[in-house]
Amino acid sequence: MTDTILTEPASTGARWSLLQFSLVCCYTVGIHGTTSLPHFSFIYTEMFLIAYYVLLILICIPVCYVQIKLGAIYRRGIVGIFSHLIPILKGSAVAILLMTYIRSLVNGLELSYSLYYMFAAFKNDSLGLRNTDPNYASIHFHQGFLQRSQHIGQGGHVVWYIALCLLATWMVTYLMTFKGFQGLGKIVYGLTPVCLVLAFVVFMYAFIAVGPPDEYTPPEFREYRVVPSKNNKSDVIEEVVPRETRTRTLSDLAQPKPWVSALLIHMGSVGLWAGILPSMGAQLYNSKKVINASWIILLAIYGTLPVLLMLAFGQFFQADSNSGFIAVANGVKPGLSHLLVGMYGKLRHLPFVAFSVYLISFLFGIVHQAVHLVTIWETLLPVIPLQVMRIVRRRECLVAIACTVSFIVSLPFASQAGIFIYMVVNSYVDRLIFVVIIISMVPFITGYIKQECLYLPIERACMSLWYGLSSLVPSAMLIYYCAVYVYPFPVVGYDQREAEMVGWFIAASPIILGLIFGAVHAVFNEKGTLRQRCLQAIKTDSLRTTDSTNDYDISETTNTGLHPSKPASHTNTLEKTETEVVMKAPDNNTDVAKI
Repeated sequence: MTDTILTEPASTGARWSLLQFSLVCCYTVGIHGTTSLPHFSFIYTEMFLIAYYVLLILICIPVCYVQIKLGAIYRRGIVGIFSHLIPILKGSAVAILLMTYIRSLVNGLELSYSLYYMFAAFKNDSLGLRNTDPNYASIHFHQGFLQRSQHIGQGGHVVWYIALCLLATWMVTYLMTFKGFQGLGKIVYGLTPVCLVLAFVVFMYAFIAVGPPDEYTPPEFREYRVVPSKNNKSDVIEEVVPRETRTRTLSDLAQPKPWVSALLIHMGSVGLWAGILPSMGAQLYNSKKVINASWIILLAIYGTLPVLLMLAFGQFFQADSNSGFIAVANGVKPGLSHLLVGMYGKLRHLPFVAFSVYLISFLFGIVHQAVHLVTIWETLLPVIPLQVMRIVRRRECLVAIACTVSFIVSLPFASQAGIFIYMVVNSYVDRLIFVVIIISMVPFITGYIKQECLYLPIERACMSLWYGLSSLVPSAMLIYYCAVYVYPFPVVGYDQREAEMVGWFIAASPIILGLIFGAVHAVFNEKGTLRQRCLQAIKTDSLRTTDSTNDYDISETTNTGLHPSKPASHTNTLEKTETEVVMKAPDNNTDVAKI
Protein backbone atom coordinates (compact mmCIF):
# COMPACT_ATOMS: atom_id res chain seq x y z
CA MET A 1 0.00 0.00 0.00
CA THR A 2 1.31 3.43 -0.89
CA ASP A 3 1.72 6.22 1.60
CA THR A 4 -1.11 8.36 0.21
CA ILE A 5 -4.64 8.24 1.45
CA LEU A 6 -6.06 8.64 -2.05
CA THR A 7 -5.30 5.05 -3.02
CA GLU A 8 -7.36 3.82 -0.08
CA PRO A 9 -11.14 3.86 0.15
CA ALA A 10 -12.41 7.29 1.07
CA SER A 11 -15.05 5.77 3.31
CA THR A 12 -15.84 2.51 5.04
CA GLY A 13 -18.16 1.31 2.30
CA ALA A 14 -21.12 3.49 3.29
CA ARG A 15 -23.90 3.73 0.73
CA TRP A 16 -26.66 6.19 0.06
CA SER A 17 -30.04 5.14 1.34
CA LEU A 18 -33.01 5.65 -0.94
CA LEU A 19 -33.94 8.66 1.19
CA GLN A 20 -30.54 10.26 0.61
CA PHE A 21 -30.76 9.43 -3.08
CA SER A 22 -34.22 10.99 -3.25
CA LEU A 23 -33.02 14.18 -1.56
CA VAL A 24 -30.14 14.49 -4.01
CA CYS A 25 -32.56 13.95 -6.90
CA CYS A 26 -34.42 17.10 -5.83
CA TYR A 27 -31.49 19.11 -7.16
CA THR A 28 -31.55 17.67 -10.67
CA VAL A 29 -33.58 20.75 -11.53
CA GLY A 30 -30.51 22.98 -11.15
CA ILE A 31 -30.45 26.60 -12.22
CA HIS A 32 -31.09 25.46 -15.80
CA GLY A 33 -34.45 23.98 -14.87
CA THR A 34 -35.48 26.92 -12.69
CA THR A 35 -34.94 29.31 -15.60
CA SER A 36 -35.28 27.47 -18.92
CA LEU A 37 -38.47 25.52 -18.27
CA PRO A 38 -40.45 28.61 -17.17
CA HIS A 39 -38.92 30.55 -20.05
CA PHE A 40 -39.97 28.08 -22.77
CA SER A 41 -43.37 27.55 -21.17
CA PHE A 42 -43.79 31.31 -21.19
CA ILE A 43 -43.01 31.42 -24.91
CA TYR A 44 -44.71 28.24 -26.15
CA THR A 45 -47.44 28.19 -23.46
CA GLU A 46 -48.47 24.89 -21.88
CA MET A 47 -47.94 23.05 -25.18
CA PHE A 48 -44.24 22.94 -24.35
CA LEU A 49 -44.88 20.54 -21.46
CA ILE A 50 -46.03 17.94 -23.98
CA ALA A 51 -42.63 17.95 -25.65
CA TYR A 52 -40.98 18.04 -22.23
CA TYR A 53 -42.73 14.91 -20.95
CA VAL A 54 -42.62 12.98 -24.23
CA LEU A 55 -38.83 13.30 -24.34
CA LEU A 56 -38.63 12.51 -20.64
CA ILE A 57 -40.34 9.18 -21.30
CA LEU A 58 -38.66 8.28 -24.59
CA ILE A 59 -35.11 9.47 -23.86
CA CYS A 60 -34.58 9.99 -20.13
CA ILE A 61 -35.96 6.60 -19.05
CA PRO A 62 -33.52 4.36 -20.99
CA VAL A 63 -30.51 6.60 -20.35
CA CYS A 64 -31.14 6.86 -16.60
CA TYR A 65 -32.05 3.18 -16.34
CA VAL A 66 -28.92 1.85 -18.04
CA GLN A 67 -26.39 4.29 -16.59
CA ILE A 68 -27.59 4.07 -12.99
CA LYS A 69 -27.79 0.28 -13.17
CA LEU A 70 -24.28 -0.14 -14.58
CA GLY A 71 -22.93 2.29 -11.99
CA ALA A 72 -24.52 0.23 -9.20
CA ILE A 73 -23.22 -3.07 -10.60
CA TYR A 74 -19.65 -2.00 -11.33
CA ARG A 75 -19.38 0.39 -8.36
CA ARG A 76 -17.40 2.76 -10.55
CA GLY A 77 -17.86 6.08 -12.27
CA ILE A 78 -18.15 6.45 -16.01
CA VAL A 79 -14.39 6.28 -16.65
CA GLY A 80 -14.03 3.13 -14.57
CA ILE A 81 -16.92 1.45 -16.38
CA PHE A 82 -15.57 2.31 -19.82
CA SER A 83 -12.02 1.26 -18.95
CA HIS A 84 -13.34 -2.14 -17.89
CA LEU A 85 -15.70 -2.69 -20.81
CA ILE A 86 -13.84 -1.19 -23.79
CA PRO A 87 -10.61 0.39 -22.53
CA ILE A 88 -9.73 2.16 -25.76
CA LEU A 89 -12.99 4.15 -25.55
CA LYS A 90 -12.40 5.37 -22.02
CA GLY A 91 -11.34 8.65 -23.59
CA SER A 92 -14.96 9.40 -24.46
CA ALA A 93 -15.73 9.27 -20.74
CA VAL A 94 -12.83 11.63 -20.05
CA ALA A 95 -14.18 13.97 -22.74
CA ILE A 96 -17.62 13.91 -21.14
CA LEU A 97 -16.16 14.89 -17.77
CA LEU A 98 -14.07 17.67 -19.32
CA MET A 99 -17.16 19.11 -20.99
CA THR A 100 -19.04 18.79 -17.70
CA TYR A 101 -16.28 20.76 -15.99
CA ILE A 102 -16.47 23.57 -18.55
CA ARG A 103 -20.23 23.73 -18.04
CA SER A 104 -19.61 23.94 -14.30
CA LEU A 105 -17.45 27.03 -14.82
CA VAL A 106 -20.31 28.64 -16.76
CA ASN A 107 -22.85 27.60 -14.14
CA GLY A 108 -20.64 29.09 -11.45
CA LEU A 109 -20.99 32.52 -13.07
CA GLU A 110 -24.78 32.18 -13.27
CA LEU A 111 -24.90 31.16 -9.62
CA SER A 112 -22.84 34.21 -8.69
CA TYR A 113 -25.45 36.36 -10.44
CA SER A 114 -28.20 34.78 -8.33
CA LEU A 115 -26.08 35.25 -5.21
CA TYR A 116 -25.74 38.98 -5.94
CA TYR A 117 -29.45 39.42 -6.65
CA MET A 118 -30.32 37.76 -3.34
CA PHE A 119 -29.28 41.01 -1.67
CA ALA A 120 -29.85 43.49 -4.51
CA ALA A 121 -33.45 44.14 -3.47
CA PHE A 122 -32.31 45.30 -0.02
CA LYS A 123 -29.95 48.02 -1.23
CA ASN A 124 -30.75 51.51 -2.45
CA ASP A 125 -30.74 52.31 -6.15
CA SER A 126 -27.37 53.63 -7.28
CA LEU A 127 -28.45 54.69 -10.78
CA GLY A 128 -30.92 57.35 -9.79
CA LEU A 129 -33.76 55.51 -11.54
CA ARG A 130 -37.31 55.53 -10.34
CA ASN A 131 -38.78 52.21 -9.28
CA THR A 132 -41.76 52.97 -11.51
CA ASP A 133 -39.58 53.11 -14.61
CA PRO A 134 -40.67 50.13 -16.80
CA ASN A 135 -37.05 49.63 -17.95
CA TYR A 136 -35.65 49.84 -14.44
CA ALA A 137 -34.65 46.17 -14.13
CA SER A 138 -33.04 46.03 -17.59
CA ILE A 139 -31.04 49.22 -17.08
CA HIS A 140 -30.00 48.10 -13.61
CA PHE A 141 -28.71 44.76 -14.90
CA HIS A 142 -26.82 46.02 -17.94
CA GLN A 143 -25.45 49.32 -16.64
CA GLY A 144 -25.51 49.05 -12.87
CA PHE A 145 -24.62 45.39 -12.40
CA LEU A 146 -22.67 44.16 -15.42
CA GLN A 147 -20.97 47.46 -16.31
CA ARG A 148 -20.74 45.83 -19.71
CA SER A 149 -18.10 46.96 -22.19
CA GLN A 150 -18.96 47.65 -25.82
CA HIS A 151 -17.52 44.44 -27.26
CA ILE A 152 -15.42 41.39 -26.40
CA GLY A 153 -12.20 43.10 -27.50
CA GLN A 154 -12.67 45.76 -24.83
CA GLY A 155 -11.93 43.74 -21.73
CA GLY A 156 -12.06 46.50 -19.16
CA HIS A 157 -11.49 45.91 -15.46
CA VAL A 158 -12.76 43.18 -13.15
CA VAL A 159 -16.08 44.09 -11.53
CA TRP A 160 -15.23 43.56 -7.89
CA TYR A 161 -18.66 42.52 -6.57
CA ILE A 162 -19.15 39.96 -9.36
CA ALA A 163 -15.69 38.55 -8.58
CA LEU A 164 -16.57 38.47 -4.87
CA CYS A 165 -19.82 36.61 -5.55
CA LEU A 166 -17.92 34.22 -7.82
CA LEU A 167 -15.40 33.57 -5.06
CA ALA A 168 -18.21 32.94 -2.56
CA THR A 169 -19.83 30.52 -5.01
CA TRP A 170 -16.67 28.43 -5.29
CA MET A 171 -16.15 28.54 -1.53
CA VAL A 172 -19.63 27.10 -1.00
CA THR A 173 -18.87 24.55 -3.72
CA TYR A 174 -15.77 23.48 -1.81
CA LEU A 175 -17.74 23.03 1.42
CA MET A 176 -20.16 20.76 -0.41
CA THR A 177 -17.61 18.67 -2.28
CA PHE A 178 -14.52 18.19 -0.10
CA LYS A 179 -16.03 15.17 1.68
CA GLY A 180 -17.13 13.48 -1.54
CA PHE A 181 -20.44 11.81 -2.17
CA GLN A 182 -20.92 10.70 1.40
CA GLY A 183 -20.47 14.23 2.72
CA LEU A 184 -22.86 15.57 0.10
CA GLY A 185 -25.38 12.89 1.05
CA LYS A 186 -25.35 14.23 4.62
CA ILE A 187 -25.60 17.88 3.61
CA VAL A 188 -28.84 17.34 1.72
CA TYR A 189 -30.53 16.11 4.91
CA GLY A 190 -30.54 19.63 6.33
CA LEU A 191 -30.55 21.64 3.11
CA THR A 192 -33.45 20.03 1.25
CA PRO A 193 -36.18 20.89 3.81
CA VAL A 194 -35.04 24.53 3.69
CA CYS A 195 -35.22 24.60 -0.11
CA LEU A 196 -38.64 22.93 -0.23
CA VAL A 197 -40.12 25.18 2.48
CA LEU A 198 -38.86 28.29 0.68
CA ALA A 199 -40.23 26.98 -2.62
CA PHE A 200 -43.61 26.31 -1.00
CA VAL A 201 -43.73 29.82 0.51
CA VAL A 202 -42.92 31.40 -2.85
CA PHE A 203 -45.44 29.12 -4.56
CA MET A 204 -48.24 30.12 -2.19
CA TYR A 205 -47.35 33.81 -2.35
CA ALA A 206 -47.31 33.73 -6.15
CA PHE A 207 -50.88 32.46 -6.37
CA ILE A 208 -52.35 34.42 -3.46
CA ALA A 209 -50.76 37.86 -3.61
CA VAL A 210 -49.56 38.14 -7.22
CA GLY A 211 -51.76 38.41 -10.26
CA PRO A 212 -51.35 36.42 -13.46
CA PRO A 213 -48.09 36.89 -15.40
CA ASP A 214 -47.86 39.46 -18.15
CA GLU A 215 -49.04 38.39 -21.56
CA TYR A 216 -46.23 37.66 -23.97
CA THR A 217 -46.69 37.32 -27.70
CA PRO A 218 -43.89 35.51 -29.57
CA PRO A 219 -42.31 37.30 -32.55
CA GLU A 220 -44.04 35.09 -35.10
CA PHE A 221 -47.43 36.31 -33.80
CA ARG A 222 -46.54 39.98 -34.08
CA GLU A 223 -47.44 42.29 -36.94
CA TYR A 224 -45.61 45.36 -38.10
CA ARG A 225 -46.72 48.40 -40.08
CA VAL A 226 -44.94 51.44 -41.45
CA VAL A 227 -46.06 54.78 -40.00
CA PRO A 228 -44.85 58.12 -41.42
CA SER A 229 -42.77 60.01 -38.90
CA LYS A 230 -43.81 63.43 -37.72
CA ASN A 231 -40.49 65.12 -38.58
CA ASN A 232 -40.59 63.77 -42.16
CA LYS A 233 -37.12 62.27 -41.83
CA SER A 234 -37.94 58.61 -42.17
CA ASP A 235 -40.78 56.23 -41.68
CA VAL A 236 -41.24 54.46 -38.36
CA ILE A 237 -41.87 50.75 -38.05
CA GLU A 238 -44.59 50.25 -35.48
CA GLU A 239 -45.29 46.92 -33.87
CA VAL A 240 -48.86 45.72 -33.58
CA VAL A 241 -49.49 42.76 -31.29
CA PRO A 242 -52.80 41.01 -32.00
CA ARG A 243 -53.97 39.52 -28.69
CA GLU A 244 -56.40 37.12 -30.30
CA THR A 245 -53.58 35.14 -31.93
CA ARG A 246 -51.86 34.31 -28.62
CA THR A 247 -53.47 30.87 -28.32
CA ARG A 248 -51.26 27.94 -29.27
CA THR A 249 -52.40 24.58 -30.60
CA LEU A 250 -50.90 21.12 -30.96
CA SER A 251 -49.85 22.00 -34.48
CA ASP A 252 -47.14 24.22 -32.98
CA LEU A 253 -45.34 21.08 -31.83
CA ALA A 254 -44.74 20.23 -35.48
CA GLN A 255 -41.90 22.76 -35.32
CA PRO A 256 -38.52 21.31 -34.24
CA LYS A 257 -37.50 24.12 -31.90
CA PRO A 258 -39.75 23.20 -28.92
CA TRP A 259 -38.47 19.63 -29.05
CA VAL A 260 -34.84 20.66 -29.20
CA SER A 261 -35.44 23.12 -26.35
CA ALA A 262 -36.96 20.35 -24.24
CA LEU A 263 -33.97 18.12 -25.03
CA LEU A 264 -31.54 20.83 -23.93
CA ILE A 265 -33.38 21.17 -20.63
CA HIS A 266 -33.07 17.42 -19.98
CA MET A 267 -29.38 17.48 -20.87
CA GLY A 268 -28.67 20.46 -18.63
CA SER A 269 -30.79 19.35 -15.68
CA VAL A 270 -30.82 15.60 -15.18
CA GLY A 271 -27.39 15.25 -16.79
CA LEU A 272 -28.07 12.53 -19.36
CA TRP A 273 -24.55 12.64 -20.80
CA ALA A 274 -22.67 14.45 -18.05
CA GLY A 275 -21.14 11.39 -16.37
CA ILE A 276 -22.99 11.81 -13.07
CA LEU A 277 -25.63 9.07 -13.38
CA PRO A 278 -23.16 6.13 -13.12
CA SER A 279 -21.50 7.81 -10.13
CA MET A 280 -24.87 8.28 -8.44
CA GLY A 281 -25.67 4.62 -9.11
CA ALA A 282 -22.34 3.63 -7.58
CA GLN A 283 -23.51 5.05 -4.24
CA LEU A 284 -26.47 2.65 -4.04
CA TYR A 285 -26.68 -0.79 -2.53
CA ASN A 286 -26.34 -3.48 -5.17
CA SER A 287 -29.89 -4.72 -4.73
CA LYS A 288 -32.33 -5.22 -7.56
CA LYS A 289 -35.16 -3.50 -5.68
CA VAL A 290 -32.98 -0.54 -4.69
CA ILE A 291 -31.61 -0.04 -8.20
CA ASN A 292 -35.03 -0.24 -9.85
CA ALA A 293 -36.54 2.10 -7.27
CA SER A 294 -33.71 4.61 -7.72
CA TRP A 295 -34.24 5.45 -11.38
CA ILE A 296 -38.01 5.61 -10.86
CA ILE A 297 -37.54 8.03 -7.95
CA LEU A 298 -35.11 10.12 -9.99
CA LEU A 299 -37.47 10.58 -12.93
CA ALA A 300 -40.53 11.05 -10.71
CA ILE A 301 -38.89 13.89 -8.79
CA TYR A 302 -37.31 15.37 -11.88
CA GLY A 303 -40.61 15.28 -13.74
CA THR A 304 -42.53 16.97 -10.91
CA LEU A 305 -40.35 19.50 -9.08
CA PRO A 306 -39.32 21.67 -12.08
CA VAL A 307 -42.96 22.07 -13.08
CA LEU A 308 -43.89 23.21 -9.55
CA LEU A 309 -41.08 25.76 -9.61
CA MET A 310 -42.24 26.83 -13.06
CA LEU A 311 -45.73 27.51 -11.73
CA ALA A 312 -44.32 29.53 -8.84
CA PHE A 313 -41.71 31.49 -10.79
CA GLY A 314 -43.97 31.96 -13.80
CA GLN A 315 -46.23 34.27 -11.81
CA PHE A 316 -43.36 36.74 -11.51
CA PHE A 317 -42.53 36.84 -15.21
CA GLN A 318 -43.24 39.94 -17.23
CA ALA A 319 -42.96 40.75 -20.91
CA ASP A 320 -40.32 43.44 -20.28
CA SER A 321 -37.85 40.68 -19.39
CA ASN A 322 -37.73 39.70 -23.05
CA SER A 323 -35.98 42.95 -23.96
CA GLY A 324 -32.45 44.15 -23.58
CA PHE A 325 -29.07 42.71 -24.47
CA ILE A 326 -29.27 39.60 -22.30
CA ALA A 327 -32.62 38.60 -23.82
CA VAL A 328 -31.65 38.82 -27.49
CA ALA A 329 -27.94 37.94 -27.45
CA ASN A 330 -26.86 34.54 -28.75
CA GLY A 331 -25.12 32.27 -26.28
CA VAL A 332 -27.00 33.40 -23.19
CA LYS A 333 -28.78 30.56 -21.41
CA PRO A 334 -32.54 30.66 -22.10
CA GLY A 335 -34.51 32.11 -19.23
CA LEU A 336 -31.64 34.00 -17.64
CA SER A 337 -33.22 37.29 -18.72
CA HIS A 338 -36.47 36.33 -16.96
CA LEU A 339 -34.62 35.47 -13.75
CA LEU A 340 -32.37 38.53 -13.60
CA VAL A 341 -34.48 41.17 -15.37
CA GLY A 342 -38.15 40.23 -15.49
CA MET A 343 -38.51 38.71 -12.03
CA TYR A 344 -36.34 41.40 -10.43
CA GLY A 345 -38.52 44.01 -12.08
CA LYS A 346 -41.55 42.61 -10.30
CA LEU A 347 -39.93 41.71 -6.99
CA ARG A 348 -37.62 44.67 -6.33
CA HIS A 349 -40.19 46.24 -3.98
CA LEU A 350 -40.62 42.93 -2.08
CA PRO A 351 -37.17 42.32 -0.57
CA PHE A 352 -37.96 39.12 1.34
CA VAL A 353 -39.75 37.48 -1.59
CA ALA A 354 -36.98 38.48 -3.98
CA PHE A 355 -34.40 37.14 -1.52
CA SER A 356 -36.27 33.82 -1.28
CA VAL A 357 -36.63 33.44 -5.07
CA TYR A 358 -32.94 33.99 -5.75
CA LEU A 359 -31.91 31.89 -2.76
CA ILE A 360 -33.97 29.01 -4.17
CA SER A 361 -32.31 29.28 -7.56
CA PHE A 362 -28.88 29.48 -5.90
CA LEU A 363 -29.37 26.48 -3.60
CA PHE A 364 -30.85 24.24 -6.27
CA GLY A 365 -28.05 25.28 -8.61
CA ILE A 366 -25.15 24.93 -6.17
CA VAL A 367 -26.04 21.38 -5.07
CA HIS A 368 -26.66 20.44 -8.71
CA GLN A 369 -23.16 21.69 -9.52
CA ALA A 370 -21.69 19.96 -6.48
CA VAL A 371 -22.92 16.57 -7.73
CA HIS A 372 -21.19 17.17 -11.06
CA LEU A 373 -17.94 18.35 -9.50
CA VAL A 374 -17.78 15.52 -6.96
CA THR A 375 -17.99 13.13 -9.90
CA ILE A 376 -15.02 14.91 -11.48
CA TRP A 377 -13.00 15.11 -8.25
CA GLU A 378 -13.52 11.40 -7.53
CA THR A 379 -12.22 10.57 -11.00
CA LEU A 380 -9.21 12.88 -11.10
CA LEU A 381 -7.89 12.87 -7.52
CA PRO A 382 -6.69 9.22 -7.51
CA VAL A 383 -4.53 9.80 -10.61
CA ILE A 384 -2.63 12.79 -9.29
CA PRO A 385 1.14 12.14 -9.47
CA LEU A 386 2.61 10.50 -6.42
CA GLN A 387 5.05 13.36 -5.87
CA VAL A 388 2.17 15.81 -5.53
CA MET A 389 0.22 13.52 -3.20
CA ARG A 390 3.23 13.14 -0.93
CA ILE A 391 3.32 16.92 -0.50
CA VAL A 392 -0.38 17.61 -0.14
CA ARG A 393 -1.57 14.25 1.22
CA ARG A 394 -4.99 15.42 2.45
CA ARG A 395 -8.00 15.16 0.19
CA GLU A 396 -9.46 18.42 1.54
CA CYS A 397 -6.38 20.33 0.40
CA LEU A 398 -6.53 18.85 -3.09
CA VAL A 399 -10.20 19.77 -3.46
CA ALA A 400 -9.39 23.26 -2.18
CA ILE A 401 -6.68 23.59 -4.83
CA ALA A 402 -9.10 22.39 -7.52
CA CYS A 403 -11.77 24.91 -6.48
CA THR A 404 -9.17 27.70 -6.30
CA VAL A 405 -7.94 26.92 -9.80
CA SER A 406 -11.55 26.82 -11.00
CA PHE A 407 -12.17 30.28 -9.53
CA ILE A 408 -9.04 31.69 -11.15
CA VAL A 409 -9.94 30.17 -14.53
CA SER A 410 -13.46 31.61 -14.36
CA LEU A 411 -12.29 35.05 -13.16
CA PRO A 412 -12.40 36.56 -16.70
CA PHE A 413 -16.18 36.05 -16.51
CA ALA A 414 -16.21 38.78 -13.84
CA SER A 415 -14.65 41.41 -16.10
CA GLN A 416 -16.60 44.04 -17.99
CA ALA A 417 -16.37 41.86 -21.09
CA GLY A 418 -17.22 38.78 -19.05
CA ILE A 419 -20.72 38.45 -20.47
CA PHE A 420 -19.22 38.14 -23.97
CA ILE A 421 -16.76 35.48 -22.81
CA TYR A 422 -19.63 33.67 -21.14
CA MET A 423 -21.61 33.79 -24.38
CA VAL A 424 -18.77 32.28 -26.41
CA VAL A 425 -18.08 29.46 -23.93
CA ASN A 426 -21.75 28.66 -23.34
CA SER A 427 -22.54 28.68 -27.06
CA TYR A 428 -19.68 26.45 -28.18
CA VAL A 429 -19.16 23.94 -25.37
CA ASP A 430 -21.97 21.62 -26.51
CA ARG A 431 -21.71 22.05 -30.27
CA LEU A 432 -19.87 18.75 -30.70
CA ILE A 433 -21.43 16.85 -27.83
CA PHE A 434 -23.21 14.55 -30.28
CA VAL A 435 -19.78 12.99 -30.97
CA VAL A 436 -19.30 11.72 -27.42
CA ILE A 437 -22.97 10.75 -27.17
CA ILE A 438 -22.59 8.41 -30.13
CA ILE A 439 -19.21 7.04 -29.04
CA SER A 440 -20.26 6.52 -25.41
CA MET A 441 -23.31 4.60 -26.60
CA VAL A 442 -21.09 1.61 -27.48
CA PRO A 443 -19.63 0.89 -23.99
CA PHE A 444 -22.97 1.41 -22.25
CA ILE A 445 -24.83 -0.95 -24.57
CA THR A 446 -21.98 -3.46 -24.47
CA GLY A 447 -21.85 -3.38 -20.68
CA TYR A 448 -25.58 -3.75 -20.28
CA ILE A 449 -26.20 -6.50 -22.80
CA LYS A 450 -23.32 -8.66 -21.55
CA GLN A 451 -24.38 -8.75 -17.89
CA GLU A 452 -25.80 -12.24 -17.41
CA CYS A 453 -26.74 -11.44 -13.83
CA LEU A 454 -29.37 -8.92 -14.92
CA TYR A 455 -32.41 -10.17 -16.80
CA LEU A 456 -33.39 -12.34 -19.72
CA PRO A 457 -31.49 -11.80 -22.98
CA ILE A 458 -34.62 -10.48 -24.69
CA GLU A 459 -35.00 -7.78 -22.04
CA ARG A 460 -31.35 -6.78 -22.32
CA ALA A 461 -31.57 -6.66 -26.10
CA CYS A 462 -34.72 -4.51 -26.07
CA MET A 463 -33.37 -2.09 -23.49
CA SER A 464 -30.06 -1.83 -25.36
CA LEU A 465 -31.94 -1.05 -28.57
CA TRP A 466 -33.98 1.58 -26.75
CA TYR A 467 -30.83 3.11 -25.31
CA GLY A 468 -29.23 3.20 -28.75
CA LEU A 469 -32.21 5.01 -30.25
CA SER A 470 -32.31 7.42 -27.30
CA SER A 471 -28.71 8.34 -28.12
CA LEU A 472 -28.92 8.52 -31.91
CA VAL A 473 -32.15 10.54 -32.09
CA PRO A 474 -30.92 13.31 -29.71
CA SER A 475 -27.63 13.39 -31.61
CA ALA A 476 -29.52 14.02 -34.85
CA MET A 477 -31.61 16.69 -33.13
CA LEU A 478 -28.49 18.44 -31.82
CA ILE A 479 -26.84 18.38 -35.25
CA TYR A 480 -29.95 19.88 -36.82
CA TYR A 481 -30.26 22.50 -34.09
CA CYS A 482 -26.63 23.55 -34.45
CA ALA A 483 -26.82 23.70 -38.25
CA VAL A 484 -30.06 25.69 -38.43
CA TYR A 485 -30.34 27.76 -35.25
CA VAL A 486 -26.81 28.14 -33.87
CA TYR A 487 -24.06 27.95 -36.49
CA PRO A 488 -25.39 30.56 -38.98
CA PHE A 489 -25.66 33.29 -36.34
CA PRO A 490 -22.63 35.03 -34.82
CA VAL A 491 -22.24 34.99 -31.06
CA VAL A 492 -20.34 38.26 -30.72
CA GLY A 493 -19.90 40.88 -33.40
CA TYR A 494 -16.45 42.30 -32.66
CA ASP A 495 -13.43 40.18 -33.61
CA GLN A 496 -15.85 37.45 -34.59
CA ARG A 497 -13.20 35.36 -36.31
CA GLU A 498 -10.96 35.26 -33.25
CA ALA A 499 -13.93 34.55 -30.99
CA GLU A 500 -15.05 31.70 -33.25
CA MET A 501 -11.56 30.18 -33.20
CA VAL A 502 -11.56 30.26 -29.40
CA GLY A 503 -15.08 28.85 -29.31
CA TRP A 504 -14.32 25.93 -31.59
CA PHE A 505 -11.16 25.23 -29.56
CA ILE A 506 -13.32 25.03 -26.44
CA ALA A 507 -15.76 22.72 -28.22
CA ALA A 508 -13.21 20.41 -29.84
CA SER A 509 -10.34 20.23 -27.35
CA PRO A 510 -12.13 18.12 -24.67
CA ILE A 511 -13.15 15.57 -27.29
CA ILE A 512 -9.81 15.41 -29.09
CA LEU A 513 -7.68 15.41 -25.95
CA GLY A 514 -9.99 13.00 -24.14
CA LEU A 515 -10.15 10.44 -26.94
CA ILE A 516 -6.41 10.56 -27.65
CA PHE A 517 -5.41 10.47 -23.99
CA GLY A 518 -7.81 7.63 -23.21
CA ALA A 519 -6.72 5.53 -26.19
CA VAL A 520 -3.00 6.00 -25.53
CA HIS A 521 -3.42 5.31 -21.83
CA ALA A 522 -5.44 2.16 -22.53
CA VAL A 523 -2.87 0.80 -24.99
CA PHE A 524 0.19 1.43 -22.84
CA ASN A 525 -1.56 0.17 -19.72
CA GLU A 526 -1.67 -3.32 -21.23
CA LYS A 527 1.21 -5.79 -21.50
CA GLY A 528 2.89 -7.39 -24.48
CA THR A 529 3.76 -6.14 -27.94
CA LEU A 530 2.07 -3.12 -29.47
CA ARG A 531 -0.27 -5.36 -31.46
CA GLN A 532 -1.18 -7.35 -28.36
CA ARG A 533 -1.76 -4.15 -26.40
CA CYS A 534 -4.07 -2.76 -29.07
CA LEU A 535 -6.07 -6.00 -29.15
CA GLN A 536 -6.37 -6.00 -25.37
CA ALA A 537 -7.47 -2.35 -25.40
CA ILE A 538 -10.43 -3.06 -27.67
CA LYS A 539 -11.60 -6.16 -25.84
CA THR A 540 -14.88 -6.22 -24.02
CA ASP A 541 -15.51 -7.69 -20.61
CA SER A 542 -18.45 -8.38 -18.37
CA LEU A 543 -19.01 -8.68 -14.67
CA ARG A 544 -19.01 -12.45 -14.84
CA THR A 545 -15.53 -12.69 -16.35
CA THR A 546 -13.96 -10.07 -14.13
CA ASP A 547 -10.80 -10.97 -12.32
CA SER A 548 -11.59 -11.73 -8.72
CA THR A 549 -8.87 -9.41 -7.48
CA ASN A 550 -10.70 -6.32 -8.77
CA ASP A 551 -12.53 -4.32 -6.16
CA TYR A 552 -16.24 -4.07 -6.97
CA ASP A 553 -17.18 -2.35 -3.73
CA ILE A 554 -16.08 1.14 -4.70
CA SER A 555 -18.77 3.51 -3.47
CA GLU A 556 -16.27 6.33 -3.54
CA THR A 557 -15.22 5.39 -7.10
CA THR A 558 -11.54 5.61 -6.28
CA ASN A 559 -10.76 3.03 -8.98
CA THR A 560 -11.50 5.25 -11.93
CA GLY A 561 -9.88 3.32 -14.72
CA LEU A 562 -7.23 6.00 -15.16
CA HIS A 563 -5.23 4.46 -12.35
CA PRO A 564 -4.08 0.82 -12.50
CA SER A 565 -6.15 -1.41 -10.27
CA LYS A 566 -4.49 -2.63 -7.09
CA PRO A 567 -5.27 -5.92 -5.40
CA ALA A 568 -7.51 -5.47 -2.41
CA SER A 569 -6.28 -6.25 1.07
CA HIS A 570 -8.80 -9.09 1.26
CA THR A 571 -9.70 -11.49 -1.49
CA ASN A 572 -12.95 -10.53 -3.19
CA THR A 573 -15.09 -13.34 -4.52
CA LEU A 574 -17.98 -13.39 -6.91
CA GLU A 575 -20.32 -16.25 -6.28
CA LYS A 576 -23.26 -16.96 -8.55
CA THR A 577 -26.10 -19.25 -7.59
CA GLU A 578 -29.49 -19.87 -9.09
CA THR A 579 -31.16 -17.19 -6.98
CA GLU A 580 -28.64 -14.48 -6.17
CA VAL A 581 -25.29 -12.90 -6.95
CA VAL A 582 -23.15 -12.26 -3.86
CA MET A 583 -20.48 -9.59 -4.03
CA LYS A 584 -18.16 -9.46 -1.03
CA ALA A 585 -16.43 -6.19 -0.27
CA PRO A 586 -12.96 -5.74 1.25
CA ASP A 587 -14.50 -4.74 4.58
CA ASN A 588 -16.40 -8.06 4.64
CA ASN A 589 -19.74 -6.33 4.03
CA THR A 590 -21.87 -8.27 1.58
CA ASP A 591 -24.04 -6.66 -1.06
CA VAL A 592 -26.56 -8.94 -2.75
CA ALA A 593 -28.09 -8.42 -6.15
CA LYS A 594 -31.13 -10.68 -6.14
CA ILE A 595 -32.33 -12.01 -9.45
